[in-house]
Amino acid sequence: MHALEQTAAPKSDAATVQEIAAETDTNADQVKVLLDEEMAELFAGSKVKNYIRLIAGRRVKQLLTQTKSAL
Repeated sequence: MHALEQTAAPKSDAATVQEIAAETDTNADQVKVLLDEEMAELFAGSKVKNYIRLIAGRRVKQLLTQTKSAL
């Protein structure tokens, strides 16, 4: 295993959680759960792990925006 290779899925950081929560008018705790789940799913299925936080953040924003617009 390479020294920089991660073995566990990354966790969301507070700044990203707060940003998504503010942009989507969603509870930060709910955003954190969704973001952590999305990152774990992406981590498990990817070979290149560099952009997992970015991709997961975009997916969670999209999900929450679509959910709110459907209401």
